[in-house]
Amino acid sequence: MSISTNIEIENKLEELLKVARFTQEFSVTNNLSIDCLSALNLSLEECLTNTMKYGYSDSSLHKINVELWIDKYSVRVRITDDGLMFNPFISHVPKLDVGINEQNIGGLGVHLVKNIMDSYQYFRIENKNIILLTKHQTKNWSDNDS
Repeated sequence: MSISTNIEIENKLEELLKVARFTQEFSVTNNLSIDCLSALNLSLEECLTNTMKYGYSDSSLHKINVELWIDKYSVRVRITDDGLMFNPFISHVPKLDVGINEQNIGGLGVHLVKNIMDSYQYFRIENKNIILLTKHQTKNWSDNDS
């Protein structure tokens, strides 16, 4: 059993509200745990914000597709955009043992994504960035009788 849905947004920060509502509806419909919803929300906001702020060399509107689906024990996310090639998961590891004023700018949000999601991958296919994220749940959706 696989449950899938997607939303297409533009590369504008105000579109993050649409994604939050979309993720909330998906979570309620599929009975996701609050921990899973929180991980999805934080990860999506971080990845999408980075794409919107730094992923384009022009000021044109671009489409970004967000797909959520469930398979067996996992919730999966696919973010696809036509921005500049950039693998966020090879960025530097932030220094967590220094004060805020000594911290380098950037990297902390991606660090959080890497630590709250169970897996993360980046691909560049046909001039598109594709980020895949996975969050495991203890529930088997194929046993869902509601």
